[in-house]
Amino acid sequence: MKNNFYIRSVMPDSDQKGVNVSYAFNYPLTGNSENGTIYLTNEEYLTAIGKGTVDDMTKGVVLTLQRKIIDQNTVGD
Repeated sequence: MKNNFYIRSVMPDSDQKGVNVSYAFNYPLTGNSENGTIYLTNEEYLTAIGKGTVDDMTKGVVLTLQRKIIDQNTVGD
């Protein structure tokens, strides 16, 4: 999964209260891709950045984006 998920860009939103993170996900078996943008508040983004490691600086951001994507695409009860 790590090699299939890319952060394309991070841009502050117009009111400076968060960032829009553009991503691309490449499905390993089909080669299809999904592109999207997820909004993170400044607090969410800074917390995610802090969870990065020396070996993988974007780890926290990727995990946060994956959780948000799942939340947005999961139908509640």
